[in-house]
Amino acid sequence: MQRKLSSPGNKMSPAIITLIIIVSTVVFVSFLYIFRQSLISRQAAAIEARSDNPVVEAEVSKLASEFMCTCGTCSNETLDRCVCENAQKARQFIRTSILSGQTNAQIVASIESSLGGRIERPAEAIDTEHTLSAAERIEVLSHFRCPCGKCGMENLAECECGHPRGGQEVRGFLDRKSSEKQYSSSQLVAEIEKAYGGKRF
Repeated sequence: MQRKLSSPGNKMSPAIITLIIIVSTVVFVSFLYIFRQSLISRQAAAIEARSDNPVVEAEVSKLASEFMCTCGTCSNETLDRCVCENAQKARQFIRTSILSGQTNAQIVASIESSLGGRIERPAEAIDTEHTLSAAERIEVLSHFRCPCGKCGMENLAECECGHPRGGQEVRGFLDRKSSEKQYSSSQLVAEIEKAYGGKRF
């Protein structure tokens, strides 16, 4: 009776089997990671509906940076950086409050009373005392193109340039004037026009 000889080519070596197991494990773990990140992103989007307006989002970030997350599980992250649900809800509250016309001082007071965690800084370093709401501030700035003459931005409310007479400088001027609490929005428009020009309408 003739015996069948097994062909060496039909057997997979232990090294190849090990490699297949490692590759399969890496692919599976990568899939789980991607799925988890996608789930987190969808959950975050459900909680935090970001505005399309970069000026509003900059204001949200600025106010959120005045507070530490107090959920108890985050490692000393400020609300503008933390990704936990608590921080997302806080940022959404700030965003909604800005869009509803509340002033920065009102928003800060609300967060401080409900969440706490405000970072202690010298009073002069915290720009929350101006009388304009974020929406009013945007409305005033939107009357102008950026007067720096370099960036070419047609809407000053969307400009963040640091050029002399640029977006950042004009914002600082506006905040100083509004903190004097003696100007209406139309008067602030006139003050910017007098100091910088560049009025669109």
